[in-house]
Amino acid sequence: MFSRRGGNRGWRRAGALVIGLGLPWVCQASLGGDVRTVLADAEQLNATAQVTLATSYQVHEITTSSGQVREYVAHGVVFAVAWSGRSMPNLDALLGVHAQEFRAAVAPQPGNHHRVSLESDHLKVYLRQLPRGFEGRVVAAALVPEGVDLTLVR
Repeated sequence: MFSRRGGNRGWRRAGALVIGLGLPWVCQASLGGDVRTVLADAEQLNATAQVTLATSYQVHEITTSSGQVREYVAHGVVFAVAWSGRSMPNLDALLGVHAQEFRAAVAPQPGNHHRVSLESDHLKVYLRQLPRGFEGRVVAAALVPEGVDLTLVR
């Protein structure tokens, strides 16, 4: 079950914002997906990719003209995804098997149309509409390596 943080206005607009956009970034890698799909995303998006090593995980950063997607990988599995840019990436692709659960949680509730923050036992989602773009992050709690500070997922 998701819990909600934020205001009480315009949640349906947030659902439309999150789910109904003609989303230009199409990513294959998804939460819980294999690291090989991360590498395919950079090629598909004709983007530059950079890998940063942390103590117990890697950050694969894909940069396009529209923005950046950062995919956090541990033990060959994507445990978190973050993005920022002028447009939103395809959230169905980023959330993978969690997309339907997210859509069900967003649709019926009122809230702030500029920010969505949802948490369940196994999924944490934060989305924000900025004046000239979007940012967000999604974390699969069960896949996060022990000792990882989730405030570093940006």
